[in-house]
Amino acid sequence: MGDGPALMREGRYAEALLALERQVLLEPDNAGAWLDFAICHYRLGDFAESQAIFAAILRQFSPPPAIRAVIARYRRPPAASQMPAPRRWRADLALLAGRESNANAGLPLSSLTLTLADTPVQLAIDPRYRAHPSSDLQMEGHAEGELPLGGGGLSLLGVGDWRERHTPDTPDFSTRQYQGFLGLRGPLPGWVARPVHWALWGGLQRATLGGQGLLDGSRLLATVETPLDACMARIGGELERRRYPIEPSLNGRYRGVTGSLGCPLRAGQLFLTARSGLDRPDGLRAGGTQRRADISASLQWPLSGRDRLEATLLRSLQWDRDPYSALLGDVPRRIDRSGITLEYGHRIRPGLEWLLRAESWSQGSNIDLFRIRDNSLLAGLRQRF
Repeated sequence: MGDGPALMREGRYAEALLALERQVLLEPDNAGAWLDFAICHYRLGDFAESQAIFAAILRQFSPPPAIRAVIARYRRPPAASQMPAPRRWRADLALLAGRESNANAGLPLSSLTLTLADTPVQLAIDPRYRAHPSSDLQMEGHAEGELPLGGGGLSLLGVGDWRERHTPDTPDFSTRQYQGFLGLRGPLPGWVARPVHWALWGGLQRATLGGQGLLDGSRLLATVETPLDACMARIGGELERRRYPIEPSLNGRYRGVTGSLGCPLRAGQLFLTARSGLDRPDGLRAGGTQRRADISASLQWPLSGRDRLEATLLRSLQWDRDPYSALLGDVPRRIDRSGITLEYGHRIRPGLEWLLRAESWSQGSNIDLFRIRDNSLLAGLRQRF
């Protein structure tokens, strides 16, 4: 948290802004951090935001004359020649290698019971469709940015993710995933008690399996967000359209609500996210309409100046409205996915980090065919920009 002033002295205002944003969230009564936070906004060209923060400092902290004089120097717009291109961005790339216990998402079963003419029949599962371990090489990238648009508080937002996973022992199950989103964010007028912002997002996503197209999707998201004490709360609605080139019968549309909450937790940070909605098929699909509910919790915890620990818990529930298949009991399918990820990071030098990641997830169901379990252990490097 103390990196902000040092980064400011080096003129690295975009990086300092990120450090100070976290510090004022954790220490809302730290007037010095708020002052540095406002100056960073000013230096990055976000004049409207800087003035709002300066006004709040004068109103809430009653600073001494020396600090008031400093603020006064920043209460007028900088000359155009001194105005930098206003931007906030960050990105990272990671390369990890390790081992995975179920690289092909195979079944942990040797046989499966089917119902034929009301008679249970035991069938052996081909070994190719059972769980197979493999070495695992993963490449990941993430980027996000914000560009203020004028002085009214409106911003252009962008987020992108990319991930490739290569499993040499099961090459047909190597995957590639990427997605990109653009959004607009601005203040809601008329709110006095606390600031409220709206955001509109639109984006595309694509996934491949073994080099073949697996999923093409598009998504729209609308949210409002506001601080709650030291936390930040967000709620909204989303629409999602998904196409499966390898199996068009799975095509569908999702409509639901989403919410999240981010809060400081002593020296760390806690994030909670929840989604709930209906997934309706475009045509005839086994199980028909699905109800989905997802919840995740992520805890980021600094262990020292160079070390950090991050833990993520995921839980996803799915209920089919109609029976899935007469061969599999003629009952509606239920799926319960849960997972945990632990990631340890050690900073080698500014921007470069050594990683150790352990993942475990399982999928339970009332139908044996959909029960899956997988564990992995990976190590590698991440470079932040």
